[in-house]
Amino acid sequence: MLLGLLTAASWLRTRDRSRRFLALSILALSAVGILLSLNILSHGRYQAITDADIVLFLASGYAFLEFRNVIVPLNPPVRWGALAAAVTAAALVVVAGLPIDAALSPLQVIAVLVFSAVWLACMVEPIVRLWSLSRVLPVVQRSRLLSITVAYAGVLVVLLISVAATLVLGGSHLEVTVSIPAVLILPLFSVGYAPPTWLCRYWRQREEEPLREAFNDLLLYAPDRQTLAQRSAEWAARLVGADGAVVATADGEVLAVHGIDRSAAWEIVRDSVTPDTEEARSLPSPPRNVLRVPLESQLGRGVMAVKAGPLTPLFGEDEIARLYQYGSALTTALDRGLLVERMRRNVELLDLAYDAIVTWSVRTGVITFWNHTAEELYGWSQAEALGMEPTELLRTVTPKPRDEIMEELHRANRWEGELVQTTKDGRRIDVSARWALQTDALGWPDTVLEINRDITAAKQAAGQVRDARDEAQAASAAKSEYLSRMSHELRTPLTAILGYSDLLELREPRDDQNEAIAAIQEASGHLLSLVNDVLDIARIESGRESFSLEPVPLYQVVQECVRLVAPSAVERSIHLSTELDGSSKEHILADRQRLIQALLNLLSNAVKYSGRGARVQVRAEPRGLKRLRICVIDTGPGLSEEARSRLFQPFERLGAERTTVQGTGLGLALTKKLVEGMEGEVGVSSEPGRGSTFWIELERAPAALHARRGRREDGTGPASSLPQRTVLYVEDNLATIGLMESVFAMRPNIHLITAMQGGLTLELAREHRPDLVVLDLHLPDIPGDEVLKRLRSDPRTARIPVVMCSADATERQKARLLEAGAYEYLTKPVKVQRFLRMLDEVLSTPVVRAR
Repeated sequence: MLLGLLTAASWLRTRDRSRRFLALSILALSAVGILLSLNILSHGRYQAITDADIVLFLASGYAFLEFRNVIVPLNPPVRWGALAAAVTAAALVVVAGLPIDAALSPLQVIAVLVFSAVWLACMVEPIVRLWSLSRVLPVVQRSRLLSITVAYAGVLVVLLISVAATLVLGGSHLEVTVSIPAVLILPLFSVGYAPPTWLCRYWRQREEEPLREAFNDLLLYAPDRQTLAQRSAEWAARLVGADGAVVATADGEVLAVHGIDRSAAWEIVRDSVTPDTEEARSLPSPPRNVLRVPLESQLGRGVMAVKAGPLTPLFGEDEIARLYQYGSALTTALDRGLLVERMRRNVELLDLAYDAIVTWSVRTGVITFWNHTAEELYGWSQAEALGMEPTELLRTVTPKPRDEIMEELHRANRWEGELVQTTKDGRRIDVSARWALQTDALGWPDTVLEINRDITAAKQAAGQVRDARDEAQAASAAKSEYLSRMSHELRTPLTAILGYSDLLELREPRDDQNEAIAAIQEASGHLLSLVNDVLDIARIESGRESFSLEPVPLYQVVQECVRLVAPSAVERSIHLSTELDGSSKEHILADRQRLIQALLNLLSNAVKYSGRGARVQVRAEPRGLKRLRICVIDTGPGLSEEARSRLFQPFERLGAERTTVQGTGLGLALTKKLVEGMEGEVGVSSEPGRGSTFWIELERAPAALHARRGRREDGTGPASSLPQRTVLYVEDNLATIGLMESVFAMRPNIHLITAMQGGLTLELAREHRPDLVVLDLHLPDIPGDEVLKRLRSDPRTARIPVVMCSADATERQKARLLEAGAYEYLTKPVKVQRFLRMLDEVLSTPVVRAR
């Protein structure tokens, strides 16, 4: 009973999983002794006590086998086979019902033999295995393991004597297992499981002195910190009879382990080296059978920990005192090894740096360290540089007096700037320098650390980088502007789609046509929502344009363009004429609206740049049998060869931006694109002082394709019933212009003038004084809001109502333009009925008040 209580108390203090089976085996044997004593006192009247006794005896044997499995693992089939055999033997004994003091039946004899064989199988192999293992263990573990194996061997001998007496003398003589073990065997169990301190000290005396001598030698001759830590961990485990040990630094580096793997070693020292944070406090606690000793050295903190195993005694005051003494000695050795190793590593790291690193003494002013990069940068070897004064060696030129630099260095402990230094071969290099001041233990300046980097190439490239950055920013701004315009262009075609569907709806279509119109409007509405999602994916340089080539009468196109620019020509006293001769009845293959736009750009440029009193003529010239050239000839100042090479480029105005002539340089670039889209060519011939000739060359239309195209009119009422009005419609999209021509045809009393550029809009507005201007916000040369501003600032056009029309549907944009003086703001695509109501409202107002 005493053995059981001592064993249970010892295990409950640590709850060590590795010694759990050994404790269970000893407790089972103690229980066997108690139950057998009760059975003898009761003269065997209780068979259940006998059965329980035998089962517990078998359980003690199997628990000892499991303890062996903890020390030296068994093969799984062997382990499970032993468990099955123990359960079978226990069941057979219970069924046979062994008496405490009576003759045995044959079945009971067989049960005794099976029981004995199973128990012996569970005990003999572990006893032999652990006995052989004890020879290579430290003295404490070896002595404890020998005590345990001798104790179980004694139980084995007692069992054999008891079984032999039972078989020879008859009856059961198990009472021998109570009297003899109580006197001879139980003390061995106590010594093996939890030996007293004095006994552990006695066991250790034989190897303590050799360990100390070896450790003293290591303190003096340790090759490096790693070797010192590895041997220290091994000797710490041997010193206190532990199964494993670990040495780690405070930053979490495990220096050495002995007897355990590194993951288990980290679990042992984790909370000793982990900062005291909420996360660290939430980690699991280390095992209870671990003894840790802090290592406080001058260069850092650390920890040494030892872990008890199945054969390790509980750590008491003696073990703790020994380990702390050992840790104190180890600290000194680690300080020396760590200091030497850190110095070596620092030198290696400084040599690996990409920057030149130089140190010099404040007191003597001479160089004390010169790394490998400094050798490569300056050309001086370390042997040549050490002991030299750095300013004289490198002929350093500082950005300000050296005394001021040193004053700032002493005040702030650092200085940064750029130096000019000279290499060994005489090259002058620009250096980015960072200096740091190190003080001694008393706080006096001691050493200056210089970190220098060659920036010669970087400074030379700085100008190129700045130029490239400015160019990239300009390109980005141009791209952003173009994207904004393209986002407008994506929504503008929807104006034509929805507008034409509205026109069809107003002309009393049939029911089946109503369904088609509704489908168009529904699909267009869906497309409108999709367009809003793909505005940022505008095709900037795709070059895809839609052109509708058809026979176009040359005479009508030329006359319409001349009529539109005539007011501007008269204002500048320019003589404007045409010379078509035999080509007046010719037709050319072109897109009518885009041909008008291209020719109008050439005529407008001729009028603007030829100068007051010049002559501008439109002439048609056959070019072979299949092509026709339309020339715009002026008597202006002409163009040099260099200027002609820059024509037709976007935003290129050839210096006109410094004059009072307004423009953006987009007209000719747009003209070239339009003409090439119509499978034609555009060019120029000019000489300085002799004028210029801009020409467009297109294919002639075959005579069989000539057809008259009449203008369709919608008789919504007699033209004479309403007063005649003039509307200037400004839009850069030809499809939208075509739609508006059809819409305005529903108001025969309105004379429609169209324009595709902001500059031309201002000229037409001043000349024709329209009753209304419908103005697009995105135009190729001048933004619509700028056109509105100029119209409002000119007394001649200030009272003309201006309706803005744009695909930008934001309230901020609408409020801004209304504040700027717009009469109304329409968002594309606009319904035809809404547009007509706006026309009727504006044009029916008798007096238009300027805003």
